Amino acid sequence: MKKILISLATLFAVTIVYAQEKVSTYHSSYFDKEYDILASYDEKKLNVYIEVGGEYDSDYVLFDLQGESKIQQFITALEGAKKKFEEWSAVAKQNGVKSFDKDIDVSFPNITIAWSGSEWRFDFYNKLTPRFVVTDSGKCVAVITGEATASNNQYIDQKYYFALSSVSDFDALIAEIKIEKLMSHFNKKSDVETLFL
Repeated sequence: MKKILISLATLFAVTIVYAQEKVSTYHSSYFDKEYDILASYDEKKLNVYIEVGGEYDSDYVLFDLQGESKIQQFITALEGAKKKFEEWSAVAKQNGVKSFDKDIDVSFPNITIAWSGSEWRFDFYNKLTPRFVVTDSGKCVAVITGEATASNNQYIDQKYYFALSSVSDFDALIAEIKIEKLMSHFNKKSDVETLFL
């Protein structure tokens, strides 16, 4: 029974991933890199896929947020992490703190990690744990790292890295995944398509 449920979930996830489209990007100052934000809207359900770093530059890894409730929970958690990041960054800079690592007490929703290799792989129900890190050089960064394991093969895994190192990083990402902005994108697309019936 468990294998059947995993197979159905994987089939559903694969269908959703292929139906997505790139709607925006966000910038990670820590990695000095732009990452994709993709979305899909089907059957009246909005889904967002946020690209994050992998172990290698060629890795394509996504935080998969299914449904408006999950997206809003993720935004709320980002806002909480931003507030703590801003506060702790000021403390670290004022006190010359270096080489420090502490969990940020913010609850992110469980999400799916998806990644593409020879085929799409999924690890469902991941608990994300944000951390505040001050590097050896004194740079402050909010990070989420982990290792996902493929639901259909326990020997296939994927490391992932999500890092924001400025308040503007947080603000820009939050702005790009707001439900109103995403729905505006799909509504405009739908309006254009109705012109050609």
